[in-house]
Amino acid sequence: MKREVILSLIVAGVTGQAGQHPEEQRPQTLQELVACLEGDANASVAARAQSLAAKMFAGIGVKLEWHTYHACPMGPEQPVIISLVQPTSPNLKPGALAYAEPYEGTNISVFYDRVQKTVDSQTVPFLLAHVLVHEIAHIVEGSDQHADTGVMKRRWDRNDFFQMAQGPLAFTEEDLQLLRNGLEARTHRQPRRTGWTRVAWLEN
Repeated sequence: MKREVILSLIVAGVTGQAGQHPEEQRPQTLQELVACLEGDANASVAARAQSLAAKMFAGIGVKLEWHTYHACPMGPEQPVIISLVQPTSPNLKPGALAYAEPYEGTNISVFYDRVQKTVDSQTVPFLLAHVLVHEIAHIVEGSDQHADTGVMKRRWDRNDFFQMAQGPLAFTEEDLQLLRNGLEARTHRQPRRTGWTRVAWLEN
């Protein structure tokens, strides 16, 4: 059965250490990953978030290549399909900023209006970038596993939001290994185009 992983928001007083800075985690060679984005959003905010997300992945040796959904290329590996959703129903997964289907391996839904309401306007691009990176990582890893600290935390708090605006949250060593394994596995899959379905809300 497919399972989804949900990125939730909680504003708390407890924070974990961000860990090693992504640039310190950079391996010597870059692996390529294609992501395709669709949905209505502030163009400048989305573009900045995409650029920041690409830099975060570059810091761990992954070349993230962005395309629009309608210009999504087919290559040796299946692209990640991301939809920015708004407005989001209050009854739809309350508290969630996004969700992915890591066992399906393709689709991500980001609740863009909730991201906008979570932090001040200047921090929105940084939060959106981290949401994109978090969910893409789940897709690549093929896992709903979360970390205690950094970009793969299940729930971020005020201190994490502040840190995001200063510099990107880091991946744990365990997540780096999962990402490496996932990227290797994706390169051996046959490419296929998967249609995006907004009504496929699956519970754990």
